[in-house]
Amino acid sequence: MAGNTASKKTTWRHVRPWLAEFIWCALALSFFGALVAVLFHFDNHPLPDWPLGLTVNTIIALLSTICRAMVIVPIEEGLSQLKWNWFATGRRPLKHLHDFDQASRGPWGAMCLVPKIRGGFIYFSAVAALVWATGIATSFVTQSTITYRPENILVPNGTASVQVSRSFPQSLLDSGLESQDVFEGVTRGAYQAAFYTVNQTLPHVEPACSTMLCEWPPVLSLGLCASIKNVTEYLNVSGPTEGVDGVRLYNASLPNGLGFLNFTEKFHVMTNISSPVHQQPEDDDKVPRRKMLSEWDADVKEATVAHFFIIYSNASPNMKTRFRAMELIWHFCVQNYAVQVKDGIDSTTISASSVNISSSTSTSNDNSTWNSFILSDDKGRGSFNVTTSLVHIRIDKDFRQAFSGSWSSDLSNHFSSGLAYQFGYNLMSGVSGTTPDEEFDDLTWKNLQTYANNIAKGMTAFIRSAETQGSARGTSFNRETYMFVRWQWLTLLAGQVGFTVAFVVAIVIHTARIGVDVVKSSNATELFALQENRSQENGIAEKSQSWGIRTKVGKASEGILIESGGGWKLQV
Repeated sequence: MAGNTASKKTTWRHVRPWLAEFIWCALALSFFGALVAVLFHFDNHPLPDWPLGLTVNTIIALLSTICRAMVIVPIEEGLSQLKWNWFATGRRPLKHLHDFDQASRGPWGAMCLVPKIRGGFIYFSAVAALVWATGIATSFVTQSTITYRPENILVPNGTASVQVSRSFPQSLLDSGLESQDVFEGVTRGAYQAAFYTVNQTLPHVEPACSTMLCEWPPVLSLGLCASIKNVTEYLNVSGPTEGVDGVRLYNASLPNGLGFLNFTEKFHVMTNISSPVHQQPEDDDKVPRRKMLSEWDADVKEATVAHFFIIYSNASPNMKTRFRAMELIWHFCVQNYAVQVKDGIDSTTISASSVNISSSTSTSNDNSTWNSFILSDDKGRGSFNVTTSLVHIRIDKDFRQAFSGSWSSDLSNHFSSGLAYQFGYNLMSGVSGTTPDEEFDDLTWKNLQTYANNIAKGMTAFIRSAETQGSARGTSFNRETYMFVRWQWLTLLAGQVGFTVAFVVAIVIHTARIGVDVVKSSNATELFALQENRSQENGIAEKSQSWGIRTKVGKASEGILIESGGGWKLQV
């Protein structure tokens, strides 16, 4: 028991002089722990709304700066004590007193000290230099621990909807429209779109979003599509024949009178749009039977609303290769939309269109037979009903009257309807009499697809927006900035605190082992340590007191700085 008590007293005797440094280390650990707690609390959370513009970065900077400041004193005092330990283990150059003092005052002095000492002391000086030097980057690196990223936060009661069409024409009739309203709405949507050029963007059905950000899963809706096939191979070009004033005439026609173009040399480019209907004699129903040249899919043929042939010419001098023919149909389809509202701006794009009739039935009414079929997308999703009716017949007839006609590049000759003129004008957009044949074909094909699709979009916009009971629900979000912690960026500060604690403990143990008094950075220590040596050199040791190294100066001790032959000296 007596041995244990003595051991404890001895340990306490060695530790007690370092209580201040241990307190500094404890404070550094406490502030580092507070920093970790703050970061953990706000990690993966929105930024707080604090008064006076305070931010989390302000707290992080404050805590890291204080934590860094707490390790300065233990490093300074440890290096100062290491100086005496260094001289206690052998004869050393007195210049090292200055070197150790400089090392305790900043990173440059600490780094310069490392190559000047040897043995186990080099580890002490290297750790101190590391803590000093890395302290320069502490603030920047620690604040880099935080990163910010915008996150989408669900709004439970937010509004996010976009109108879709579920059937035609029944869902429109259920929405309160009459058959006449449906007919006029579809044709009006088509004709309005026809006056947009191929370089313009049509208005679309805008989604409803109560916030600045809304998202929808893929939105399926019944719509109208345009499909085109090249039937130039069926063209028969005849001529020339002599016309009025000796003008040579050519005729480009499709089989069975499906389409024709009477071409005269006075025009560089001409276009004819026609929509013939062939009613089979044995049919007594009112549904038009169409004669098509291309091998269309059976589902596409059944879903067709309007059917046209377009014959046009380029400016090539070779009449046999000058003409082109296209077959165009507008038909019902299922459209897959990608809808999004971001930063308050909506975006709607058609990601896919398909025609897949899953079932079809026929019904008789008033001596007429009407077809009804169910459309779904190519993956079998959705169920959209289309029932043929008088609305279909009226749309087909009205389109034939509106779009049929001819167009010429000679603006002084107008022999077409307004919509036929728009058709020809847009078809030839961007081409001229000198456009090479291959480029001409690419441009006119692209123009025809764009123009026909625009008309289909105009019709689709009406049937979607006019239906009051059909909508696709999305999700509404608020955009908030969240804070995320990159914990690896705390390694530097954690290392500084950890190395400081280890440095102080190692200095305490080393000092105790070699039995040197703990005097640390006391200036009086050097004064008293050198006083005895000077007295002996002057031969007056009997008049001087040998004090040794001390950290305190007695009240009776006095000193004066005097000038002698060797310079200024402090006389004690």
